[in-house]
Amino acid sequence: MSRQGGRRAIWLVCLVWFSWAIFWMWLGGQKEWEVVKNKVVSPPPTPRVVFVVVQTKPSHGWCQMMASAMLSNVTVVSVGYRQAYQHVIRAQWVWQYLESEGLHDDDVVVSFDGADTVFIGALPIQRAVRHFIDTSAPSFGAFDPEAVRRGEATPPLLFAAEGNCYHLQMTNSHNWEASKGKCVSVYKRFEQVMESDGKRVAAGRKKNRMHFLNAGGYVTRVWALKRALAAYRALLRSGNFWCDQSIWGMLYLGQRLPRIHASSETRLPSGLMGLDSDNNFFFCFNGMEVGRDIQLASPLSISKLAARDKPPFPSFLKLWIVLVRRLPLYTLMAWERTERGL
Repeated sequence: MSRQGGRRAIWLVCLVWFSWAIFWMWLGGQKEWEVVKNKVVSPPPTPRVVFVVVQTKPSHGWCQMMASAMLSNVTVVSVGYRQAYQHVIRAQWVWQYLESEGLHDDDVVVSFDGADTVFIGALPIQRAVRHFIDTSAPSFGAFDPEAVRRGEATPPLLFAAEGNCYHLQMTNSHNWEASKGKCVSVYKRFEQVMESDGKRVAAGRKKNRMHFLNAGGYVTRVWALKRALAAYRALLRSGNFWCDQSIWGMLYLGQRLPRIHASSETRLPSGLMGLDSDNNFFFCFNGMEVGRDIQLASPLSISKLAARDKPPFPSFLKLWIVLVRRLPLYTLMAWERTERGL
């Protein structure tokens, strides 16, 4: 081979090697771009949603609830079976289940009384859960108390609201009428503090009949329940409590009323707890009667009931009508309000 031919061969090899190197550099850049593009366009994973009840033994009401859950395409987990029941430990049983399932901080938990709750359909429940996911903070870092006060965000721990004010151990009175009067007075002070701060009123809405905390139902982010349970346990250790609704009521009102309890470990960030006063999840019948407070008619709106009027009730759900006639203390989950276009 001539010297000139050898040089050509060397140049040809160099050209091929250089072209190959350029190709692999381009290919690697494309892969990196695909990774970046996927990171940008891929939506965040959907939080897991679990429905949990505490039920130590089967009952007629529990069977009705499970039947309504199946008809509403909801899977309900029952915990505490064959355990000695106490009101104050049921939230801890729920937490033990969440830990055993390895739920993440942004996951959602819906817990409620298993023996006196019925579901009214899949679509209202799906929409209520979606609204909570879209408007509540997925982590403590994303939690904005001011947004909650302005009504732009939902508290990450939302309790059911009812028309009765029942926090016996908060008021230190076992006389029902006296206890209710003291309880209402505390909520009124809570409202006055909120109004004096120029904040959105979070409790005691004058035109809303159901604005008192009911511990029988709540929806929460896992991270919010974890923080609230730390304060709950601290308050539980401080006294001989048997009424969990009193404890949760003290924690809720203590967000804005320092005299409710002074301990720093039992004080929650303002806006962490809230009430489902708009009845997106829960509609409690405590203290109401069919025919007096509730009319069985076409499904329109529950806003009139909140204003102490007589609202309509879905006549097509004849099963639920029978249940309400027999036991007016039932809670409905989730109520669909047509004035919102749902």
